[in-house]
Amino acid sequence: MARIYKLVKRTNRIIYFETSLVAFVLTILLWKKMDHHWTFLLLTFPIFEIVFILTFFRVAFMRYLITILFSIIYGLIVYFIGRWLQQDGVTVSVVFSFLAYFYSLYLHKDHFDYIKNSDVVEIEYE
Repeated sequence: MARIYKLVKRTNRIIYFETSLVAFVLTILLWKKMDHHWTFLLLTFPIFEIVFILTFFRVAFMRYLITILFSIIYGLIVYFIGRWLQQDGVTVSVVFSFLAYFYSLYLHKDHFDYIKNSDVVEIEYE
């Protein structure tokens, strides 16, 4: 009997979304600053995307830094949305911002769990 060991991959959708978002924002800012033709966007966006993805997956320190920074950004976005919806109090905004922060950390946790202990499935066949 032969055995095959297969690593079970998990999804990294939030990581790809965040790197795409950062690459898009940096591309737009660079395009506005340098005042180039719009085709400049077609070249710089993939370059920024590849650089951020490689940085995230290759440098361990950057994984944690990017995770914490984006979680803080999500918390701040939810805080300001809450302040806009309810101007007279801040309690609801603070509670929802902390929930958004910890939910973002939870979504990133899947990737860090996969790095530390990936799932291995043993398949036997004849």
